[in-house]
Amino acid sequence: LEVFRQVWRSVEFADVCVILVDVRFPPLHLNERLVEMAIESGCVPVVALTKCDLVPARELEGWS
Repeated sequence: LEVFRQVWRSVEFADVCVILVDVRFPPLHLNERLVEMAIESGCVPVVALTKCDLVPARELEGWS
Protein backbone atom coordinates (compact mmCIF):
# COMPACT_ATOMS: atom_id res chain seq x y z
CA LEU A 1 0.00 0.00 0.00
CA GLU A 2 2.86 2.38 0.78
CA VAL A 3 4.45 1.77 -2.63
CA PHE A 4 1.11 2.58 -4.30
CA ARG A 5 0.96 5.89 -2.41
CA GLN A 6 4.48 6.81 -3.46
CA VAL A 7 3.72 6.00 -7.09
CA TRP A 8 0.50 8.03 -6.96
CA ARG A 9 2.34 11.05 -5.52
CA SER A 10 5.00 10.83 -8.20
CA VAL A 11 2.47 10.52 -11.01
CA GLU A 12 0.42 13.35 -9.57
CA PHE A 13 3.32 15.81 -9.95
CA ALA A 14 4.59 14.50 -13.30
CA ASP A 15 3.78 15.75 -16.78
CA VAL A 16 4.75 12.45 -18.42
CA CYS A 17 4.73 8.91 -17.01
CA VAL A 18 6.98 6.43 -18.84
CA ILE A 19 5.86 2.84 -18.26
CA LEU A 20 8.42 0.18 -19.14
CA VAL A 21 6.96 -3.04 -20.53
CA ASP A 22 8.84 -6.26 -21.25
CA VAL A 23 7.79 -7.04 -24.82
CA ARG A 24 8.16 -10.80 -24.33
CA PHE A 25 4.94 -10.90 -22.29
CA PRO A 26 3.28 -7.47 -22.29
CA PRO A 27 0.01 -8.35 -20.49
CA LEU A 28 2.00 -9.39 -17.43
CA HIS A 29 4.11 -6.23 -17.33
CA LEU A 30 1.67 -3.53 -18.46
CA ASN A 31 0.01 -2.18 -15.34
CA GLU A 32 -3.33 -0.84 -16.54
CA ARG A 33 -4.02 0.79 -13.18
CA LEU A 34 -0.85 2.86 -13.54
CA VAL A 35 -2.00 4.02 -16.98
CA GLU A 36 -5.39 4.97 -15.51
CA MET A 37 -3.72 6.85 -12.64
CA ALA A 38 -1.61 8.81 -15.10
CA ILE A 39 -4.62 9.79 -17.20
CA GLU A 40 -6.71 10.72 -14.15
CA SER A 41 -3.98 13.02 -12.85
CA GLY A 42 -3.56 14.76 -16.21
CA CYS A 43 -0.24 13.09 -16.87
CA VAL A 44 0.60 11.68 -20.33
CA PRO A 45 1.32 7.93 -20.16
CA VAL A 46 4.03 6.68 -22.54
CA VAL A 47 4.53 2.92 -22.91
CA ALA A 48 8.14 2.01 -23.72
CA LEU A 49 8.87 -1.55 -24.80
CA THR A 50 12.03 -3.18 -23.51
CA LYS A 51 13.95 -6.23 -24.72
CA CYS A 52 12.74 -5.72 -28.29
CA ASP A 53 15.81 -7.53 -29.58
CA LEU A 54 14.54 -10.78 -28.01
CA VAL A 55 11.36 -11.14 -30.10
CA PRO A 56 10.76 -11.48 -33.84
CA ALA A 57 10.15 -8.25 -35.75
CA ARG A 58 6.64 -9.36 -36.76
CA GLU A 59 5.57 -9.34 -33.09
CA LEU A 60 6.77 -5.76 -32.71
CA GLU A 61 4.73 -4.54 -35.68
CA GLY A 62 1.52 -4.80 -33.66
CA TRP A 63 2.82 -2.24 -31.17
CA SER A 64 3.61 0.47 -33.70
